[in-house]
Amino acid sequence: MTNKSSSIEFHISKKSRDHYRIDGNVVLTDLYSIRLLASKMNKERDLITNPEAVVRASHLLASGLINEIIHYVCEKYRQDKNLQTLK
Repeated sequence: MTNKSSSIEFHISKKSRDHYRIDGNVVLTDLYSIRLLASKMNKERDLITNPEAVVRASHLLASGLINEIIHYVCEKYRQDKNLQTLK
């Protein structure tokens, strides 16, 4: 991966950014910051009535890692096979 491998960038919809009062995309550099984001999201949810709606830091981390892996694979394909693909 690139030198960004120690951070995870989350692309968050405008609706969600507005709802959770988040500015722009979120770049998380450690587990603590991921936990803070999950906590912020959970404070906005009715977890008593809907406990299944809980946001887990582990799920955010997994989602971010999957996103980074996809970016890496696409870039690797572009470098090795076809520079014009996936622009």
